[in-house]
Amino acid sequence: PGVAACCLRLQDEFGLNVNLLLFLSWMAQSGRHLTTPEVAQALQAIAPLETSATQPLRKLRRTTLKTLDLPASWQQEWKQKLLAAELYAEQMQQAVLYQWAQAQFQGDGGALGAIASINGKTDGKMLLHANLHSYTQLVAAPPTPDLQDMLQNFQDLLSQEFHSHNADSIQNLTGYTNPKT
Repeated sequence: PGVAACCLRLQDEFGLNVNLLLFLSWMAQSGRHLTTPEVAQALQAIAPLETSATQPLRKLRRTTLKTLDLPASWQQEWKQKLLAAELYAEQMQQAVLYQWAQAQFQGDGGALGAIASINGKTDGKMLLHANLHSYTQLVAAPPTPDLQDMLQNFQDLLSQEFHSHNADSIQNLTGYTNPKT
């Protein structure tokens, strides 16, 4: 599967937050390693939106709506509107993550300021692995083999982009950009 399908599986089967996955990928591409406590802070920053908006909208769109005795065309229209609201809630999560990173790393040049490197070269693949490891330390102890396989697939898909494209194409692939632009 592609990146989008992989993200949805990580969300649906393992309960991971897609916006945080994309944010961690963006941070890695930008040369930033986030520690487990930093990932916990980022996750805490978006938790109110996730639990109060995104998850309830997703549940309503996926399950509750099907139980209502409405004509199919009405259900489809409502489903599309709920999806739009869910996507908007996810955009707000991205904005919160961006603001969190700006505030967190302001003292060292902003979110893109501190560049991790190996032998003088930024290694996006290594940073992505480290960032995802920081995340899984919070949500799965220890990560199951299935989760490890799916995260490896996610890393492989993004690593292909890391090695063949610049940061702009990663942003286009993941949909993660500065939400203020």
